[in-house]
Amino acid sequence: MYVNKYDTIRPILNDIRHTNRNFFKIYEYAGKVDDKMAALHAKTIIVDNKKMLISSANLSYHGLEGNIEIGVLISSEKKAVQVQEIFNDLKRQKIFQLVNNSAD
Repeated sequence: MYVNKYDTIRPILNDIRHTNRNFFKIYEYAGKVDDKMAALHAKTIIVDNKKMLISSANLSYHGLEGNIEIGVLISSEKKAVQVQEIFNDLKRQKIFQLVNNSAD
């Protein structure tokens, strides 16, 4: 899971992870020194390396009801692997860093 501002959502994630702490890893957006407004904005879910949802919608009232948002469900192992590789590359560049959550 790739997130912005881990500390602000840690309690929610702890509720999700309490039954199986190894279910997923959490990576936090490290930010850009020259752009304080930059953030992770992508809403992407990849399931079983075969299907993915890419959307502009936030999980909020405006994102789900008030705004005009768009998303696409893609069933393609090739495309899912390509998107996963983008995130792997961002980790290699240290744009996303693994959150040490062993004490959570």
